[in-house]
Amino acid sequence: MPTPDPPEAGGRRAPPSFDPRGARIIELAAQRSVLEHALLTELRRFDQEAGWRGDGAASCAAWLSWKTGEGERTARDKVRVARRLGELPEIDEDFARGLLSYSQVRALVRIARPGLEGDLRELARRTSGAKLERVVRFIRLRAAADTGELAEEDVKLAFERFDDSGLELLRLHLRPEQGEALRRAIRAVKARARGAAGRSDMSDADALVALGALAATAEAQASVRQRFDVLVVVDERVLREAGPRPPGARCELGNGAPISPETARRLTCDGATTPVLMHGDTPLDVGRKRRRVTARLLRALLIRDGGCTFPGCTNREFLDAHHIEHWARGGKTDRANLTLLCWAHHRLVHEGGYQLRRTRDGLVFLDGRGAVVQPGPRLADQHRGGVAPLERVQARVAGLGFRLQPQARHGASVPGFAAASVQAVREMVDRLRARLGPEALSA
Repeated sequence: MPTPDPPEAGGRRAPPSFDPRGARIIELAAQRSVLEHALLTELRRFDQEAGWRGDGAASCAAWLSWKTGEGERTARDKVRVARRLGELPEIDEDFARGLLSYSQVRALVRIARPGLEGDLRELARRTSGAKLERVVRFIRLRAAADTGELAEEDVKLAFERFDDSGLELLRLHLRPEQGEALRRAIRAVKARARGAAGRSDMSDADALVALGALAATAEAQASVRQRFDVLVVVDERVLREAGPRPPGARCELGNGAPISPETARRLTCDGATTPVLMHGDTPLDVGRKRRRVTARLLRALLIRDGGCTFPGCTNREFLDAHHIEHWARGGKTDRANLTLLCWAHHRLVHEGGYQLRRTRDGLVFLDGRGAVVQPGPRLADQHRGGVAPLERVQARVAGLGFRLQPQARHGASVPGFAAASVQAVREMVDRLRARLGPEALSA
């Protein structure tokens, strides 16, 4: 239970800041912070040991999203925060005691460095959670302006669905010179439209879309494809028979570099490769097009699969069309025998020992041990042995030695508190800006 507020000077007891339900909410939030700290501590060690590789995930964040149901952005943030907390013992200690929330910690670690933690902890105590994010961002951007540098994560592009009408909202955060270059390019496209088509009403948005279309012309696409085209020289037995390369069979790239049979099977699944099938020293076939996935078939796969079909993966780019039954073993190049896999999971299925099968219920992936790869989160049931989940969490928190001692007051009830806090925050912001160097902006 929360402890009562301490008496004020002169023996008078301060009026209670919260009603019992409010105090309970704060207590539960503090307990949540303790458990969140324990989770991030385990996550940092799990990431350091690369434990996520065992499940075939592309990254620790991808594993966290897949196995615990976190959103992609939240999972990436948690991995980032977990890594940074290992370098910040004072903030880590406050978080472990429930004195800081995860949202506060997430904001602080963006600019925290040894030696700055005292000011940052004080800043967190004097600002609300919503305002802390804005203050930290202000510090980072002003420090960037002072030094002339900008953190990479502040240079970004994001697409968002604007409303139910289907309109897309595009957010761009660019360096000043990048913004100027883009403005010049948009003006050039609008000028070209006026000259070629007599259009004077092209909007900046239309010009930006046209600019992207110009970069994706047939000539440009052909140039890219040609640059990354790969010649694979492989004996037909290597593709047809499972297992290691038969003695004397060729399995190599066009430049003579040897590759494994599974790599050859992956490269000839589909993609920018030209397979040269060999029987001894005699070429049998050079890139027969019927084995390639056509642009029309690829569009159908994109509509059906939406992206990589490996459990937990949300990659919609850098995709290969994978033959479930390889064409060299009689598999057809049609929708029933094809599925989309990103490059990382395509390698995993071939070289990593994973398998997939199409059943009545859909695709089933098997790991290297033959166990089914679960398609979604499988959280442990906390209601075990007749103990309710909340009681189990409370027992866990109590085992960590946690005890809540709320000291907070409503700022409006303390004379001069608001003005003093604003001034203190301004002073801390100035100190942090002065002490932040360029290297602190990459957090």
